[in-house]
Amino acid sequence: MSAMNAASFEALYSAFSRIQVQRTWDGIMNVPVRLDDVVLAEMLWAAFKSLFTSVVILGVMLALTRRRFRG
Repeated sequence: MSAMNAASFEALYSAFSRIQVQRTWDGIMNVPVRLDDVVLAEMLWAAFKSLFTSVVILGVMLALTRRRFRG
């Protein structure tokens, strides 16, 4: 559940922050790049962050599980 929450937070709130608050997309759109490329990059970044978060959470779960059964 935590991995899914982190993935959805990264995909939704961080993208909103870059669009609305930081105005990052406005700066990006001033260079010769298509909107499709920016959206694809946002999706890939969110996927990478969610994958990284999931791996870390599973690693902690595995470490705690091994510690529990050894002791």
